[in-house]
Amino acid sequence: MRFEERERSLESGIRNKDEYIGNLQDVIRAKDQYIASLGWQLQYKDQYIAEYDRHKTNLEAVISHRDQHIANLENAVAGKDACLTDLKGHIHNLEDALHHKSLHIRDLEEALARAEHLGRELARREHHIQELEATLDAIRRSRGWKALQAYYRSRDRLLPPHSFTRRAIKKIAGLLFSPFPAFKKKSVK
Repeated sequence: MRFEERERSLESGIRNKDEYIGNLQDVIRAKDQYIASLGWQLQYKDQYIAEYDRHKTNLEAVISHRDQHIANLENAVAGKDACLTDLKGHIHNLEDALHHKSLHIRDLEEALARAEHLGRELARREHHIQELEATLDAIRRSRGWKALQAYYRSRDRLLPPHSFTRRAIKKIAGLLFSPFPAFKKKSVK
């Protein structure tokens, strides 16, 4: 019995081993299929990598073109900035000139206002002079003036200017009309 048991046990072990071998063969087939699919995937990956490399090369060319375009635009912006700086300086100079011109205009307007004021003052004074000349002409045409002129002419003929007689008569007339010169009020300064 032992032998039979052993035989059964060996047969059972062989069956188990056969099943295990069958299972391993199934696993190997599954792994072979998986390896085959990986081979296909590897082939597709190689094509994908080749396509990726072509696409990468194209994108690098586009990026290089864009970088060149960006560099050109940056140069253009730098040129525009320099131009803008020049224009700002020019604007500043023009604003300074405008400020000086406005100050000059203000000075000219003040001078014009003074000239107009002086013109009005001159016209007023000329009018006053004309009134005084008219009054003087009226005085010169009057009989009193003519009598006074006749008196001065006769006095100058009788008592010539800067003569001793004329000075003596002036002193006597001064004493007659103002006998107390010491009592005259003196202005206090």
